[in-house]
Amino acid sequence: MAGSVIVNGARTPMGAFLAEQELEAAPFLGDAWFYRTLVGLGRGDTRLVETEDGDPLPKPPPLSDGQVFTRLPLRLTDVGERVLAGRADRAALMEVDRWVGGTHVTQDQLWRWDRAAAALVHPGPPA
Repeated sequence: MAGSVIVNGARTPMGAFLAEQELEAAPFLGDAWFYRTLVGLGRGDTRLVETEDGDPLPKPPPLSDGQVFTRLPLRLTDVGERVLAGRADRAALMEVDRWVGGTHVTQDQLWRWDRAAAALVHPGPPA
């Protein structure tokens, strides 16, 4: 969702966090986790988000100055725009390795959302 709120006018990490909160029926995601996720999208050669100057995002607070970080001007990269439009696959471009609700999600065990069926698709047995 970070990309969609940025493309729809959120221009800073703080603006993106507040816009994201507006989209939640019952907001639960705190700013520290949001910024951590945003930075994950804003690092590396195939980053989806970057500073307006074209730089990767710095470490999020509390690992950096929160006053500076929350005011950084942001933009989507060309790759980020393609991912948001469904013309590129974020999981194919960036490493996926995280735990969600007791499930270890990796490139080899990647759950997907089937929009047409409006259903979660199991990745199948491990390779």
